[in-house]
Amino acid sequence: MRDYLRHKKQNWREDATNRDTKRLRARIRKKLLPLLEKQFQPAIVEHLSTLAELAREDEAFLEALAEERMAEAIQHYDGTLRIALGDLLDRRAEKGFNTEFAENTGSTEKREAATALSKRLIRHIIARIKPRQGQLGSNHVDALLELARSAQNGSSLSLPGGVEVRKDREALVFRPVENAKASASRSTPRDFFYNIDLAQNSQDLKIPELGCVFRLRVIDWPSNRAETNKREMVLDRERLRAPLVLRNWRPGDRLRPSGHQNAHKLKRLLNEKHVSRWKREGWPVLTSGGVLVWARGFPVAADFAADERTRSGIVIIEEQI
Repeated sequence: MRDYLRHKKQNWREDATNRDTKRLRARIRKKLLPLLEKQFQPAIVEHLSTLAELAREDEAFLEALAEERMAEAIQHYDGTLRIALGDLLDRRAEKGFNTEFAENTGSTEKREAATALSKRLIRHIIARIKPRQGQLGSNHVDALLELARSAQNGSSLSLPGGVEVRKDREALVFRPVENAKASASRSTPRDFFYNIDLAQNSQDLKIPELGCVFRLRVIDWPSNRAETNKREMVLDRERLRAPLVLRNWRPGDRLRPSGHQNAHKLKRLLNEKHVSRWKREGWPVLTSGGVLVWARGFPVAADFAADERTRSGIVIIEEQI
């Protein structure tokens, strides 16, 4: 570069730290490279330059591949990122694609390539979702892969930068946590409790803890209307008793949705719907006189559902804010 500038009769300014051999880059340039040129390879600089160029090309290709996989595999939900284990680990490569490949050394190369891409995907996901600065080390990435491959469902890890990762059946779920210690110390992260008064036939409840509003509407419910075939989503107003409360679910809550013969713990019903532990935090329910009559995503309680005797019903509508 200096020769080029001299040839062009162009002045330049040089950083004084370039000559400071206390700095690693200066020691490499002033001491290591001359030693390698003299004792090992006179063309070491050219070889290293070529290697760097090839590495840049490989890096660009792998980055594009990771971004493509991210676009195909990542699911966004309520501030979290979710990736199926099969997409993260590339199960086909881990198994050698088939028995024939598993018997030759090529399967090992495929597994190594799949692991390299998995690690790159993890770094991309963490970089995209972390709410603050934090250095993700190779030990963190290895621990995440171990979580994906071997950990039990529900196991989790806290990572630098304010990210928590939980294994949710056949997927990993990543979420940002502004204060990990506070999050870990709270037994119920999103507690809420709101009394409802339907004296005016409707009420809108804004729930900041969930970022949504629930609109409760009293409607006429004559038995000869076609809408009555949706009675499992409508509460009979006359059967409800005070206090009427909208709150988050709690361990031990039980519900017998319309169409079910018996009451079940809400935890079991959420598991059957494959609702992850994170998603169920703050899961809204409605109680009447202390009895669970409605829960998000389920038919209303069988004993409180509208039927042929119902004349006034209540519907619950949830909207994001």
